[in-house]
Amino acid sequence: MLPETQSLEVDLDGQKENMLLVRFVFSDDGFEIIEFVLIYLTKINEKFVEVVKYDFSQREKVHVHFFYPKNPRKVFLDLSPNIDTIFSLKEELELNWHKHLLRFNDKD
Repeated sequence: MLPETQSLEVDLDGQKENMLLVRFVFSDDGFEIIEFVLIYLTKINEKFVEVVKYDFSQREKVHVHFFYPKNPRKVFLDLSPNIDTIFSLKEELELNWHKHLLRFNDKD
């Protein structure tokens, strides 16, 4: 039996210029998340680029990548890889995507 994968797309600005992609994979028994990724993307010159990405896999614990040109970084987070964490991170991105976009576009 293959692990079950769930995914969804969220149009953050109603214009499909800022999108949130969410994908997570359950264990065979359906009781455990074995990997997930949440990616906030913005469209630049008709092409989507990553701004923020939260992810988890069996190789690395939960972490976030900030793809800000001025200060890119990867930060490990003390979070459990479960469905509550996924929805909490989804909510964070839905509420704060515009703040991440400002940091991404910061040239100073």
